[in-house]
Parts: sequence; structure tokens; C-alpha cells
Amino acid sequence: MELKLLASNARYENPKLARLQRTLLDEFSDKNSRGILFSKTRRGTHCLYDWVNSNSELLRVSIKAGILTGAGTGANHMTQNGQKETIQQFRDGILNLLISTSVAEEGLDIPECNLVVRYGLLTNEIAQQQASGRARAMNSIYSVVAEEGGRELRRELINEYLESLTAKAIDQVQQMSPREFRHKISELQQIAVLIRIQAERKKDERKQRYSPGQAQFQCRECFLPVCSGEDLRKIENTHHVNINPEFVRHYRTGGQVSLERNFEDWEPGRVISCNKCGKDWGMEIRFRNVVILPCLKIKSFSLKTPGGKSTPKQWKDVEFQVKEFDFLEDMSSRFPDLDLDD
Repeated sequence: MELKLLASNARYENPKLARLQRTLLDEFSDKNSRGILFSKTRRGTHCLYDWVNSNSELLRVSIKAGILTGAGTGANHMTQNGQKETIQQFRDGILNLLISTSVAEEGLDIPECNLVVRYGLLTNEIAQQQASGRARAMNSIYSVVAEEGGRELRRELINEYLESLTAKAIDQVQQMSPREFRHKISELQQIAVLIRIQAERKKDERKQRYSPGQAQFQCRECFLPVCSGEDLRKIENTHHVNINPEFVRHYRTGGQVSLERNFEDWEPGRVISCNKCGKDWGMEIRFRNVVILPCLKIKSFSLKTPGGKSTPKQWKDVEFQVKEFDFLEDMSSRFPDLDLDD
């Protein structure tokens, strides 16, 4: 009862809904109006649908609303047939207001649509152009309902500015001669190549920041020091293995790893985990059916360098160069009694 009293009090009215109501009343005073109201989420479309259908002022101007959301199997999803039926009802005038998620921003062409409203929706300039493009009729209205000074409104103003820049750029391109156009394309391609080369150089510099011996690995769970970068090798730029025979004392093995496909040079072995805390470290691999090597997950380790501690998410993020695995050299050092010349 108390909630009903609060809901009926104008002091607690949502100012955005009040603004939306005025916009809809202005446009739907014309009985031939049709509009699309965009909301961010499926739940939002259902809330707005309930609000429209319970609003006596909107019902007075004969607004007949329908919901259009993405296809799927969830509670708030629509079937593809449901989508097609709703769109057809909108085309035929049975519905005159679609309350939709972004699914209707692109590709929906209703020539009679004269109103597009974005309700508190934060998107980019492309989505803005697609949404505003749904209003096809003469003297169409594109409106944004957002908090004054809020980030949705700021984003919308940025979108308008970017749209104007895009229009200017297109106009400049269209005024170019074929020769000028080819020259500009060539110039941009050269700049792109230079940027890519510079990015690769920076990546290489990052890889050379420390020597392998300056990189110390610790278990990310219990911080047990386990190896240095000198102990690591990479195989086919994919597998990062530890070739130090002493490393085996830091881990214990678990169940056999099973993969759906077979590989030419290696096959999966057993799961490996920290001997102290049980943190998953990766798995053993049998390489060329000769040697078993621990293959490590970088996410399982923290890295200590002269620059401090880090927790890389991928091997490409480490700040030293992992050496390529050399079968003869590395196996000779691992197994000095092994005669690989026979």
C-alpha cells in the first residue's frame, strides 16, 4: 500500500520517464505516427512496455506498443518467428510503437517510421547513425532521453561530432581526383606499415628488457620460488617447457590429460601441480617419444625481475626472451650420459 502511495506521488516521478512521456504525446498526437523506442536491455524493454500500457495519457493517444528483442531461448528472448510477426504488425500499423533493443538498429526499414527515441542508451557514433536511420518518414524526429549532463548525453554529443567529421571526410574523398585518391591510399598504407613496424620494435624491446637469468618464477598461489627464465624453452612458439631436471621436485603429477586431436611431435602426459599448495601448473608432454617435459601455464606463476613483481596473463607478456628449444643441445645438457649421435 505504501509503495502505491509513493508511486502515485509526482515528487517521486522519474524525470526521464516524464520527458519520454512528453515526447511520445507530442508525436502521437498525429494518429499516423509510428516510432521505435530503444532501450539497453531486454528487461528494460519489458519495463518500458509495462509503463506504456499502464500510462493513461499514452493510451489516450492510442499508442499500441510491441516488444522487439534478440532471438534466443531465455525468458526474455524472442523466437525468430516472433520477431518477424512483430515487425510485420509494425509495418501493417497494428502496432505503432516498437520498444526494442539494438536488434532493430540495423536493417529494419519502415518508410512510415517518423520517430526514434533512445532511452538512456550509451553507444558509439555508428550505432547512433543506424538508430537515427530507422526514422524514414518526412519530418522525422530523433530524440535522446538522458539525464542532463550525464554520460549518455555527453556520449551522444560526441557521436554527433564524430558523425559530422565522418561526413566531412566523405565529402573530401568524393572531391578527390582518381590520381589523388590512389596517392592518398598509398600514403595511408605506408603509414600503417610504419606504425606496425614500430609496434613490433617496441614489442621486441620489451622482450629484451631483462636477461632470462634475471627472471625468477614463483608459484602464484604460495609464492614458492621454482625456477628462472634460464630453465625455460619454447617449442614451436606454443609450448613453454622447463628443461631443468631439478624442476621435477617442485611439482606432483595427477591424472592423464586427454585431447581430441593427435600431434606429430608430442603427446599430452599427466597434469602437474605445485608440490606445496596444489596449484595447477599445466601438464607434462612427451616430446618426440623420447623425453617427458613439464609444460607450464604462465597464469600459474608470478614473475620477479629487477623491475619488481608481475603476474603475466600470457607468455607474450613476459619481459625476457624465452629461448627456442634445441633438441640436441638441450637434451645433451639435460642428459649428459645420453648418446644422441648414434
